[in-house]
Amino acid sequence: RQVACGIKSFFAPWFRQSLPSLIESVDGLKDRLDKGAKVADVGCGAGEALCVMASRYPNSTFDGYDTSQEALKVASETKALWGL
Repeated sequence: RQVACGIKSFFAPWFRQSLPSLIESVDGLKDRLDKGAKVADVGCGAGEALCVMASRYPNSTFDGYDTSQEALKVASETKALWGL
């Protein structure tokens, strides 16, 4: 749990600040997400990136997978904090 929370704390600011512009830089990706796409994040960790995307693209479906059960527990908490 401590590792998952630490990784989340380290990467969350980047996901919140940079991920949206990264998505917009990929030709056609924003349009696909706006219309509704299915997205899988393999190795999702604490789920922060998924929450950033899910909050911006409500027509799309986002599923996270990780081998760490502790990370998945933190991801569930993160999802709840985002109100998703």
